[in-house]
Amino acid sequence: MIYQLKTENFKIYIISECLAAIDGGAMFGIVPKIFWQKYYPCDEKNRVDIFLNCLLIDTKDKIILVDTGIGDKFEQKYIEIYNIRRQKNLLDLIKDLGFEIEDITIVINTHLHFDHCGWNTIKEDNRFKPTFKNAKYFVQKNEWYYAYLPDERSFVSYKKENFLALDENNQLELVDGDTEIEKGIKLILTSGHSFGHQVVLIEDKDEKIFFSGDLIPTAFNLKINYTSAFDIYPLEVMKEKSKFL
Repeated sequence: MIYQLKTENFKIYIISECLAAIDGGAMFGIVPKIFWQKYYPCDEKNRVDIFLNCLLIDTKDKIILVDTGIGDKFEQKYIEIYNIRRQKNLLDLIKDLGFEIEDITIVINTHLHFDHCGWNTIKEDNRFKPTFKNAKYFVQKNEWYYAYLPDERSFVSYKKENFLALDENNQLELVDGDTEIEKGIKLILTSGHSFGHQVVLIEDKDEKIFFSGDLIPTAFNLKINYTSAFDIYPLEVMKEKSKFL
């Protein structure tokens, strides 16, 4: 599924990489089920359907991809646990827009949880390689080091096969805090969901487009106090949401 937005200087495509079923209690944290199930009906396993969205930005000079979805490097049990559904994968959807994989010059990972960076790499000749071979991958420094050595609570969210090859192939660009990587394309550190989570702010004249990653994972989470159980620092998430909203 693809939606298109336009500003004066940018073409922006919202790409739904797949549909996945996530535990509703985890997705909405302390919010009682009686509230969230009105908007997100759950299945018999208490799972709600969530689109895993990526963003493609055509600046005329650069083709920028924000997040890379869940990828294809998982066992059958994960397909069943998360009920992963898609007719086409991210790479095919990019080609449907008229771009080649080699056209991607910048990849931004909001963070390195496995459902946001799965297509960072692909397996070829029994080893993992960057999927977008002409791109620099932008990751917050704190996120990179924490993903490399996560604690016991978070280690299941990070899969090194999704990101180690970026460093090995000299395609990794670590940033430390807020930075403008291209004119009108800003990365803003919003730790709270993870140690180095970042959002993307696109500014073109008077228009602003905000890609929130997992700071605000669903429309229901727009309410300041509706945080996810996946957030490592919920109070920090609330503060960051207040600032942007």
